[in-house]
Amino acid sequence: ANPCEDFFEFACGNWIARHPIPKDEVIYNYFEILNDTLQKEIRGTYVTVCANVVALN
Repeated sequence: ANPCEDFFEFACGNWIARHPIPKDEVIYNYFEILNDTLQKEIRGTYVTVCANVVALN
C-alpha cells in the first residue's frame, strides 16, 4: 500500500491480515493477545506449583 494514498492500510494492513478477530472476541488487539498469553502462562505456572505442593505433602 502506498502511504500517501492509504496510510491506514500501509500501517495496519499486515496486522489485520495476520491477526483476524476470533469469533468469540469483540475486540482483538495487541493487549488482548498479550493478556491471553499471560493468562496461559499464569495458569501453567499455577498448575505446576500446585502439583509440586501436592507431591510434597
